[in-house]
Amino acid sequence: MFQGRTLMLGLVFGMVSFNAWAQCGCVTDGLVSCWSAEGDAADVTSTNPGILLNGVGFGPGIVGQAFSFDGVDDHVLVPDDPSLDFGTDDFTVATWVKTSFLGGTTNDLILSKTSSGVDVQYGLSYRAGLTGPLGAPRFAVGDGADVVITETTSNIADGEWHYLVGVREGVTTRLYLDCELVATATTPMPLNVDSLNDLAIGGRQNPINDPYFRGLIDEVAIFDRALTESEIRACHESVTTDPCLADCGTPCFNEDFEGFAAGDEITTEIAGVTISGTSPVLIFDGSAPSCDDEDLSTPGPGDGNLLGRGGVLILQETWSACAPDDSRDGGVMTFTFDAPVRVDGIGLLDIDEPGSTLTVTSDSGVESISLQPQSDNSWQEVAIARCGVTEIVVELAGSGAVTDLTCTEPLGRRARSVWSERGARDRGSRARGLGWAGERSRRLGGGGERDRDAGLSWPSR
Repeated sequence: MFQGRTLMLGLVFGMVSFNAWAQCGCVTDGLVSCWSAEGDAADVTSTNPGILLNGVGFGPGIVGQAFSFDGVDDHVLVPDDPSLDFGTDDFTVATWVKTSFLGGTTNDLILSKTSSGVDVQYGLSYRAGLTGPLGAPRFAVGDGADVVITETTSNIADGEWHYLVGVREGVTTRLYLDCELVATATTPMPLNVDSLNDLAIGGRQNPINDPYFRGLIDEVAIFDRALTESEIRACHESVTTDPCLADCGTPCFNEDFEGFAAGDEITTEIAGVTISGTSPVLIFDGSAPSCDDEDLSTPGPGDGNLLGRGGVLILQETWSACAPDDSRDGGVMTFTFDAPVRVDGIGLLDIDEPGSTLTVTSDSGVESISLQPQSDNSWQEVAIARCGVTEIVVELAGSGAVTDLTCTEPLGRRARSVWSERGARDRGSRARGLGWAGERSRRLGGGGERDRDAGLSWPSR
């Protein structure tokens, strides 16, 4: 119940490990500022440069270098700017941290726009010495009088890199730890976070009662909108070889549509999924394009199209005398799974017209993603990163194809093989979609290489 002054709510869901994320370049839509700590306090957007105070150093970061703080009095100060004041609107703060320090008297501040423990606008911190769960990260949002604190019980003071994201969306605040939602809280109405307080990294402008941070902080980013879970997970996995998702209890689904002949209609031929469309869903052979359709050739000259992908799925152009030939008018392709599965990404070819969308139904609800048009013959992999997926709907505004559905299982759960060397699988059983990701398979073409077992490469979105 919201009673003013301080509200603390938390729903603990768990925690996973990770390697790295180039946060400052991963999501640019809504990016206000990002401090990458590459030897200075510059803002990569050039909007809000910081000032290094009291001997801030630099150490090995999650990407390049990181701010290194001694916990005495050093911090980065960013002068107040209207771009850092969001009123009652949505916003997101995100950063990587690494510390092993416990034993203080109160919270250690990671990022703060506040002048005291009461005059709080927003910030990230962790419990370094308060009673309660030591090392627990917290996301605070306030209006200078009332504060809502969203926190979990997980300990981040373990000497490992951890990724924290705080999201305010309407009356709801959410805290993500290592790209998993770990806590939520709500207020009766959005708190107004406007103030004249400066922003600080590793402390605050007036450090009374709250000690400075001791450890490393890297890739500090602020957005003027609420990032989606898909964006958070996709950014995390953009450069890591470990999947973001913990083992969620549902099997991975992997399918590359190989082993079929060009022109084969696909409905229930792949175990675990039914595929339907507004026109027949056919196999198109990108290695030998039919109907003079070079836009679907793989590899090809388009952006990202470095690998030979062979069979891809298209919607047949119903009035065309040539087949297979993808529909220039677009249409809808639907994947309905027999049982919930985990899907990390979907590969798309030749999405070059605006208006295409991807809709995913999973245990996280229904989420729609606008597909960004690319150049002719381009290839992109769009993050899904969902457990409990029951349906994926691809709505094409024009031509295009689906090249694969991918999933990278966490290390330790690779109990049986799904992937083997290309062309060496049993084509007779067709039981190909479901299973735990296993043996490594590399596809070569156009000078590129893709390791199906080493993680996904996501587009910048």
